[in-house]
Amino acid sequence: MLKNLVVIENDLSIQCDTLEELVKLLIDEKYYEMTEIKKIEIMEMKALANCINNKMEIIKEQDSNEQENLDNKFIIKDEFTYILSLLQTNKIILLEKKDASILTKDLEKDNIKDNYIIVNTFAKELLIKYLKQNNF
Repeated sequence: MLKNLVVIENDLSIQCDTLEELVKLLIDEKYYEMTEIKKIEIMEMKALANCINNKMEIIKEQDSNEQENLDNKFIIKDEFTYILSLLQTNKIILLEKKDASILTKDLEKDNIKDNYIIVNTFAKELLIKYLKQNNF
């Protein structure tokens, strides 16, 4: 049985059940033991590596008036914005079980018929909603 989240990168797929497991997989195994400053440093370093050859701008401080314009921007406010920004690079594909509501909790799912949602498809929409909800 597949878990709640499936990360696909090239020919490799890894499954996990929680956001915490996903963060440890995509950012750092010791992420939740780090200081806030160290977390941002790690995410910024990984964002730089993921933005090579795709012209994305890494943003730590975002003007609230620019929330709608996230084209070519890699936002690193926290682990949630990092993951959604990473999905926009299409370096990985993330599938989430329709009823899991981990990253897709703010997504209208009534018209989705499959058991899994390709989160990349909705990453920008979810990122905009998240930034607004958290007043970033």
